[in-house]
Amino acid sequence: MHLNFGAQAGVNYKDADWENELLNQSQGIDLTIDSIGGESFKSFINIGKLGSRIVSFGATRGPVPNLLLPTMTLKEMTLLGFNNGQS
Repeated sequence: MHLNFGAQAGVNYKDADWENELLNQSQGIDLTIDSIGGESFKSFINIGKLGSRIVSFGATRGPVPNLLLPTMTLKEMTLLGFNNGQS
């Protein structure tokens, strides 16, 4: 289904090695749309390309750990967060 929306690669997030599997299918990620947060957020930063974007709108796996701000800065990444409901 993701390929119908323009994605060029995809993995099963339940696989233990999903991060490396995704990197093997691509040269890194341009856009991550994240609704889970938690420890996965570090992976989204690691697999992001230079100039990539992360859109965060939830944290079903818990709070986002300490951000890797130096990594995000060196990769010229953009982080956009929004609340889709009442808090």
